[in-house]
Amino acid sequence: MVEAGTSNGRSEARMAAYKFDKMGYFTVTLENGQVWKQVDGDTTEAHWKKPPSSYVVEIAPGFLKSYNFSVKGVPGLFKVLRVS
Repeated sequence: MVEAGTSNGRSEARMAAYKFDKMGYFTVTLENGQVWKQVDGDTTEAHWKKPPSSYVVEIAPGFLKSYNFSVKGVPGLFKVLRVS
């Protein structure tokens, strides 16, 4: 699922695009083509304002088939699922 890139199943990639739905949950497309969606019910809110390419994300295996998604240099840990 997550492409190898760093140790312990963690992967790093730069964002290519992001969008927020009407509830404030995000969907992120990475430069490698992967698409990740924030899990409904996650209580952490993203407040990104910069161009997507300025953000580097780290994705690591989480609990119950979800993944932990963080953005380097930005506070917050998000629960996500891979869409494609």
